[in-house]
Amino acid sequence: MKILKWLWKHLFIVTIATLVTIFIGYLVIRWISYKDTYLYQYLFQDSNEKFAWTGFTAIIAIITLAINAWDNRRKFRADLISKSRITWMADIKRILSEYYQVFSEYVYVYSKFATEKRPEEKEKLNNQMTELMAKTRRIYYEILLNVPDNESNEVLLKYVKLIFGELNYIGAYYEYGQSQSFGLKSSYYTVVDKYISNLINTGVKDSSVYFKKEWERAKKGE
Repeated sequence: MKILKWLWKHLFIVTIATLVTIFIGYLVIRWISYKDTYLYQYLFQDSNEKFAWTGFTAIIAIITLAINAWDNRRKFRADLISKSRITWMADIKRILSEYYQVFSEYVYVYSKFATEKRPEEKEKLNNQMTELMAKTRRIYYEILLNVPDNESNEVLLKYVKLIFGELNYIGAYYEYGQSQSFGLKSSYYTVVDKYISNLINTGVKDSSVYFKKEWERAKKGE
């Protein structure tokens, strides 16, 4: 697989080398099999039947021009990929940062909502939660649209998906605590808070590792 990838990446050079080899082989075969030296004389000998460097130099010049053209194209493509990847990483970092921040804010507002007794304040908090939930969903779908869900991006998307899944269970966690008459400072809520915090912190940490690797790839133009 690595060999095929290398051949594809250097396809132009491999093609040039193959053509040159075929051409030289063709001259040798004709000379050995048919004693035909016409093409050799035409390219590499002058009128006095002495070796002429002009033909050899011309062939080398053509090969050099071809290699330079390929190399310039390769560098341009690598620069384009690098710039595109760097721009993509900056956009995804911003989106992920907002995603984790909004989710964290949603959990905080819900904890206030769960203990609020005043109807007016409870309604305000409920409206705020509705907006935050809608925002979290919008950012989640934006992440999925910009980050292909494949094996190479698994580290980045793992906790994004876990957090989105937990979004619908935050209420159930607090409702269960209330039904059991647990206070917000009880060990139950401490475990819930630690669990949610761990999801966010691990997601941020894994994202940092992911972007570091992607940065190394971007520098190589991969």
